[in-house]
Amino acid sequence: MRRANGMLLFLVADGCVFLALFAAYVYLRAQAPTWPEAIHFPSVLMAFAITMFAVSASVMMEVAKRSDAVSAGRWAAVAAGGWLCALFLQALDLGRLFFFGRGHPAIFLECFFGLSLFYAAHAAAGVVYLGVVASRRRGFVNAAYFVHFVNALWIVLFFGLYVSNGDLQGL
Repeated sequence: MRRANGMLLFLVADGCVFLALFAAYVYLRAQAPTWPEAIHFPSVLMAFAITMFAVSASVMMEVAKRSDAVSAGRWAAVAAGGWLCALFLQALDLGRLFFFGRGHPAIFLECFFGLSLFYAAHAAAGVVYLGVVASRRRGFVNAAYFVHFVNALWIVLFFGLYVSNGDLQGL
């Protein structure tokens, strides 16, 4: 129980950092004279795919929590694989914006990359964490907390960055 409390305390502190970053983004967006609709429909589709991989990792961790140790380790490894797919898609999308988004205001790019890379760093750390949990075959409850937390970050970013900045006129 003590380890779970430690994980929850870490997640609350990390959530406060994320909320501060996201509040800064909302403030800067509200104060900016213009804000680009820089995310086109293919990027929104890619972000939706990232969302599906992230949500599937949460589902897999819930299954892992309810399984025996050997099966739970396998489910945790599959969840890590889902996050790897999500990270690959996010790297493609961030690369597109980095190389082809030069016409956008610097403040938009800084906000977008800052928040996206905050998530990516957590997801990458989560892949390593899930690998350790899968190999040790214990600690699945804390790992599930972490997975759910990072996926909640992504859901906020999906709507806050992709959908709100999306140019969906070309549907």
